[in-house]
Amino acid sequence: MKLFPKARRRKPGIYAYRTRRHLRRGTQWGYAGMSTNLPFRYRCHAGTCAHTGCHEKPWYDLKAAYFELRLPWWLGWKWFLLSIETVLIVALRPRYNTQKNPRRSKVGPRQQQVERSVRNVRAAMGGGRLKASPLNILIRTAAVILMIAGPAGYLLTR
Repeated sequence: MKLFPKARRRKPGIYAYRTRRHLRRGTQWGYAGMSTNLPFRYRCHAGTCAHTGCHEKPWYDLKAAYFELRLPWWLGWKWFLLSIETVLIVALRPRYNTQKNPRRSKVGPRQQQVERSVRNVRAAMGGGRLKASPLNILIRTAAVILMIAGPAGYLLTR
């Protein structure tokens, strides 16, 4: 007879995602949490788990790195994992966690969807580069002419 057979099947731990910044350079802590089954939770964030209607998280396309701390099965109780998760979230202050997070610039689920759609539109336009407008071409041409006119004017008036 095994003691705690269901608990022994657990793969508990805490995890954190390092993500790229939305439309900016650099990285930040994107998401942190706990789970009693880390591999399943990883697949759930990626949108590849067995749930019906499972979708990729809106911030998942920004994923730069994934860190996890696997705990032994006997530390996989919810009350213990929740307390460790709270400490982790307060320490890292991830941008896409909305609960328990003291960060002022955190992003809620609706804003995450908006940011993801902006990134999708920019990617569809060719890697985020905007098309050259006539005004943009005019400003660049004027700048080049002024850069050439400065040294040329100096050499002619010497």
